[in-house]
Amino acid sequence: LFRSARTWAIPPLCRDRLTLGFMRFTFVLHGEATQLRQLRAALEAWVDLDGSELDDLVIVVNELAANAINYGQAPQQVSVQRTRASIRICVTQARLDSLPLPHIASENGSRGRGLVLVDALSDDWGWWASAKEVAVWAVLALPGNLSQ
Repeated sequence: LFRSARTWAIPPLCRDRLTLGFMRFTFVLHGEATQLRQLRAALEAWVDLDGSELDDLVIVVNELAANAINYGQAPQQVSVQRTRASIRICVTQARLDSLPLPHIASENGSRGRGLVLVDALSDDWGWWASAKEVAVWAVLALPGNLSQ
């Protein structure tokens, strides 16, 4: 039904430092769902995309951030990096007892579709965990750049 999320000892996206060729956007969440609207507005102002590419990016960032707020502990950090070929998203938070795995939501349920959406809209995604934190990341290829 969906791809398996890849796990990394330390995900490349979340450990990369700002280098030439990268643009980075960072937003810190304090566990409040109302911040998602601010995050979306800031992201739309920062990124130079339109149409379905912008919609996909906003949905993926929103779902990962909402999961961090709903299931994590504040503060959570959302980092978005743009290269020539892709946009990479990483959301980090304090370590939890459960890990971010997609599941099939009940037909009438209002939750449980976020990671399924991330899987459908991203070109790659996964998670990693250490003793202190967990991060969920996703990669979206930019139009005209199908190789990463």
